Amino acid sequence: PRYTYMSTLPNTTLATLADVSVEELAEVVSRASWEERLTADDRARLGGLLPFGDDEAERAVALDTVFSCAPVRFGSAVGRAWELLRAGALTAAAAAEREESRRAHDEAVA
Repeated sequence: PRYTYMSTLPNTTLATLADVSVEELAEVVSRASWEERLTADDRARLGGLLPFGDDEAERAVALDTVFSCAPVRFGSAVGRAWELLRAGALTAAAAAEREESRRAHDEAVA
């Protein structure tokens, strides 16, 4: 399956987050949440998406960077998630539109 940068969120989650600021989102999407709320399996699965390999020092730097809200090359990961949320890009309709666009592109270049 093709990798997508973000999945869709349930409408109830989108509604709950409608009035959340990026700073408030950063309080929840944090290193503490990563360590305390996720299972070891969740951390391993999500950690596989980050560029740190097996080096524990690189892992710590990568996680601190992701959760710091500091801009890295193209901006903050948490800030980008917040922008996508605000733009409606995480709705089921937006995901269906992206998939249709991908399909049309694949057919056009095939």
